[in-house]
Amino acid sequence: ELQEEVAKLKEEVKELREDMTELQEEVAKLKEEVKELREDMTELQGEVAKLQEEVKELREDVTKLQVEVREIKVTLENETNWQIRIVAEGHRDVIRKLNEALKVEEEKEILMLRVSRLETDVRRMKSKTEQQVFL
Repeated sequence: ELQEEVAKLKEEVKELREDMTELQEEVAKLKEEVKELREDMTELQGEVAKLQEEVKELREDVTKLQVEVREIKVTLENETNWQIRIVAEGHRDVIRKLNEALKVEEEKEILMLRVSRLETDVRRMKSKTEQQVFL
């Protein structure tokens, strides 16, 4: 019985050694995987740092653009609107002068019609006078 127990114990020790070897292999694999994960994590941290820097630069660019847009708006409000008012005032003067010129032209046409009518009347009167003189 003692030999059987010793044999059994030896078998159990052998199995334990095999299990231990498997565990050691698995632990080695896990260590390798942890090492790879750490490398990946380091790489990701580098990429995140780059992204953070890029986002910071983008924010700065957006801020600059906002300032430029405000400046353009101010320019539009101050200079462009002022120039538009000047042009509008010029147009108003041109329209007023055109209306005055049209009024003069209209008066001229009325006078031309009156002169033409008067000339016709004078011709008629002259013709009547000439006829009476010959009679």
